[in-house]
Amino acid sequence: MVDNADVPRVVSASREIAACAERIFELIAEPSQQPGWDGNDNLVEAAPGQRVRRVGDVFAMKLTLGSIRNNHVVESEEGHPRRSTGSPSSPKAISR
Repeated sequence: MVDNADVPRVVSASREIAACAERIFELIAEPSQQPGWDGNDNLVEAAPGQRVRRVGDVFAMKLTLGSIRNNHVVESEEGHPRRSTGSPSSPKAISR
């Protein structure tokens, strides 16, 4: 039997949302709003005042297990949710 525990697994999903692009961008750009719509229920809170404005921004999220995850903005264009992408820090960078 082969143990695949160390093999990264990528999962993706999509959903159509009946909202204008500007509204979606506002939800994404304001990290303090994300725990309210997080479909994974793994976000507890993000401090206000961390609005995503440009590539290179970093915002911190408190996770349900108590750790803090720093998210790095790798693509962003104000008002365009399709151009806003964040990358969570590596597991080694998560702090408690």
